[in-house]
Amino acid sequence: MASNITSKLFSDKALCDEIGKYARFHSFEKDAVLMQAGDSIVFVPIVQEGVLRIIRQNEEDEEVFLYHLYPGETCALSVNCSHTRRKSMVKAIAEDATDVVLIPAQQVDDWMRYPQWKNFIDQTYAKRFVELIEVIDLIAFSNMDRQVLHYLEERARRYSRTRSSSPTNR
Repeated sequence: MASNITSKLFSDKALCDEIGKYARFHSFEKDAVLMQAGDSIVFVPIVQEGVLRIIRQNEEDEEVFLYHLYPGETCALSVNCSHTRRKSMVKAIAEDATDVVLIPAQQVDDWMRYPQWKNFIDQTYAKRFVELIEVIDLIAFSNMDRQVLHYLEERARRYSRTRSSSPTNR
């Protein structure tokens, strides 16, 4: 059976049946690491509840924030790595207690035959591409004050999204 979030994302019964058949559902505690750079991509997460933070980390453990994943969203970099059979280039961390639908990597390509899945993946790429360009612009063309302001704005946005989707605030 498909999860609540996937049934909101997809109305195609055959696709929902496939998700119910192959996907696993997993809960991660706050600060749990779902994947590290260098890990093999065995699943692609779709956030059901909570928030994931996607970061790039160098060998000195310095981090660059890339983006958040909110309910109904997946990681474009994970999708890309599953397509190209590459290892993860990012670290994914649960910002809060987070429930995810884990889509097996081999299904990501197979499900492209479903127009709704293809559209979901295409929209994910489009959104993340714009966000990554914004991060590059911020790093390359902004002073530290602007970078800190962006970080604080993202944190506030994450906080307001999780508060508004909380069951106690509906």
